[in-house]
Amino acid sequence: MSERKQNWSSRELEELATGHTKHSTFLTSKHGPSSSEAEKKRVLNEILLSVNSVGGNGRTIDEMSKKWKDLKSRTKKKEQGRLKALRSSGLGEIPKTLILTELEERFLGVANEDEVE
Repeated sequence: MSERKQNWSSRELEELATGHTKHSTFLTSKHGPSSSEAEKKRVLNEILLSVNSVGGNGRTIDEMSKKWKDLKSRTKKKEQGRLKALRSSGLGEIPKTLILTELEERFLGVANEDEVE
């Protein structure tokens, strides 16, 4: 049985967010003359190298992509809950569990606003 890898460190997550933020338009664009599958894989490898350089956990592109997808999904759900709490009457303040961290705000910045609503 293989050994589990360590949890993602905050530094690895920062590198992941930085890489995806830097290349978000390119990574989410449709394939075309300027954005082939090979070129996207090259960009993902570049992000992966920076993640692995700070973490040293030997992440793979599949692990990194899954982590990115999971974080975006979880952050969007949290933002939806925060917006719902803001809209509902009678709530004096947002619960602490719904306040976004700086890193979550960066993840959300890459996601389209209409995906959240």
